[in-house]
Amino acid sequence: MPTTEQVMTLLKTRRSIRAFRDKPLEKVTIEKIIDGARFAPSGHNSQSTEFLVVRDRVVLSQVSALVVDYLRFEIKRFSNPVFRTVALLADRALAESGLNEIPEFKRLIELYESGADPVLFGAPTLLVFHARRTVGLADVNAQLALQNASLVAHSLGVGHFYTGWVVSTCRAPMASAWNRRMSRLIGIPSGNKMHGALALGYPVPKFKNMIERKPPRIKWV
Repeated sequence: MPTTEQVMTLLKTRRSIRAFRDKPLEKVTIEKIIDGARFAPSGHNSQSTEFLVVRDRVVLSQVSALVVDYLRFEIKRFSNPVFRTVALLADRALAESGLNEIPEFKRLIELYESGADPVLFGAPTLLVFHARRTVGLADVNAQLALQNASLVAHSLGVGHFYTGWVVSTCRAPMASAWNRRMSRLIGIPSGNKMHGALALGYPVPKFKNMIERKPPRIKWV
């Protein structure tokens, strides 16, 4: 067994990487990451999480383009006063959160139109975590698997980050037409739902310092 100090070093040195070398990940390396992910705990030991690996550069480019199209869609509908009013009435907190994100949406679109990739940052691999829609706690199971995958990737020297924008396209509130586009693009079965994704690749930066976090908020009972 690794020592507690070794485990803590693994946890403290893991960080999100968004700069990748122009080098594909070997299949065996991806398989090791998935092998670690499958050992994550799951509700009722359902082992519900399924994995999808996207390495086709054309499809990866289409993923980034689709996310940007989604951001344009959000900007357009939030600029509609009727939709904005309905959204605020339906869920004020969620709608206000979306409105506050509009400047960030515009910034990402500008970056993309300038030739950058603010979605996947040129990562050569996208590892998607999905599951049957009918499985209870499938989202929790997938996040546990994703964390396992993250730590294994870090131990292998593989840079990665959680691709929240990719997942967001599948969870657009009041936009059911949007919620299957990403799944159809990358090939997730129609009865399944995406719960998370990691962009993977060999990292460019080399960090020497451990990351820091806020002190834990603890209540003892």
